[in-house]
Order: sequence, then structure tokens, then C-alpha cells
Amino acid sequence: MKYPDQIKYPEDWQFVYQTDRQFAVRPQIRHGACFFLSIVMALSLIFNLPQTHEAVLDFYDSEIDDGDTDVDNEMFIGDPQNLMDDYVGKGKVLFLGARGPEYRCQPNEFEILVWHREGTDFNHFVHGDGIGGVVYDPWSRGGSASVSLGKLIGKRVTRLLEV
Repeated sequence: MKYPDQIKYPEDWQFVYQTDRQFAVRPQIRHGACFFLSIVMALSLIFNLPQTHEAVLDFYDSEIDDGDTDVDNEMFIGDPQNLMDDYVGKGKVLFLGARGPEYRCQPNEFEILVWHREGTDFNHFVHGDGIGGVVYDPWSRGGSASVSLGKLIGKRVTRLLEV
């Protein structure tokens, strides 16, 4: 397992983006999967899990079919802890919740950054480096206007429990 102070995606990492054509079968992914993909990609890196479009679709479909509120058919994340438990197993991570943009992660924590661009009615989530830098933007390889033109307004922090 990699700790967040060592977070760096390998050069050959297979990134998936919510705008990828492979997700056309689930239009809601393009529209609102940034929090979902940021969580999945961060945990995939930390726990060394393979990541493909098919794996994301399979996990999303299994979450829709499991009858709980982890994620709904509009990509709203209702229970981040349970979503992460379903992905990596119970007892491996603890979702600590919302923190302000100034929060600095401890060595056993990782962050999902929350960005807002004035004039929009949504927030955009990306995987951060622990100190507010972006290491993965699920919108596209080139990043999103929410990050390039927006403001960091908060973080969602998770602690790693299993080493």
C-alpha cells in the first residue's frame, strides 16, 4: 500500500476519465462521476488495484444493484464510507468527511479536493496530493475548467487504517 505522501501515479497508469467514449453506455458518468471516479482511482492506486473502463462500469453497476445509498443512478455519493468498503474491503479506510481547503493531510490520509467555478451550479471533485495539488482530474487528461478557472473550496479526507 502506498501512503499519500508517496502518491504519484506511474507513467504507464491506465487513467479513466468521465468524458471517455467507453462510458457512453452510462451518460450519468460523464455528467456527474467526478467524486466516484476520484475515490475509485485513489483507492486503485493506493491498494494497487487494476483500473479499466470495464472495471469502473462493473463496480458502478454492482453498487447500483446492491440496494444501499452508496451511489445512485445520478452518480450522487450518499455514503462514501460504504462505497470505499465495498471497493477495498471493510476496515481498510475510514472516511473522515469534509475539511476546509487549508487542511493538510497526515501521512496516513488522502484527499479528494472540491472545486467550484463561479457561474456554475455544481462542484467538481479531483484526487489531491495531500496538500491541495491535483494528481488526477477525472474530467480529462487536460483537466477541467472547474480546476483551472475555479477555486478550491474544500476537501473530503480519508484515513488509511491497514498498512
